[in-house]
Amino acid sequence: MSVEQLEKVDLMSIDKESETLVLTILDALEWDEEDVHLFTLQSKVNAYLEFIRTGEVYKAEPDAKGMRMAIEVMFKHKPHAAAEAFLAKVETMLYEQTRVKFSYGPNPATGYVDSDG
Repeated sequence: MSVEQLEKVDLMSIDKESETLVLTILDALEWDEEDVHLFTLQSKVNAYLEFIRTGEVYKAEPDAKGMRMAIEVMFKHKPHAAAEAFLAKVETMLYEQTRVKFSYGPNPATGYVDSDG
């Protein structure tokens, strides 16, 4: 799965402690100057929101009924400054408008491939 496959949910998991269904986007694209990557990511986030809004999420994961929803993005490459600004806006806007928690960062097991930290 990948950020480019808009019709697929890359990864779905339940955090039992917080009673949250987490939909994960696996993003291995490199960042570009033309913002094609950013547009692709925005389209994938919108597809996930539609998956939640229409209730399809409960067909895929019936145990999620009554749970909080979260979207997380695991990046292979460290976002550039413009992407970071966009992601911060998405985080605030999503929660305020939909109560869907949004988070992003590197894969916890591997970190960013183009970073020392």
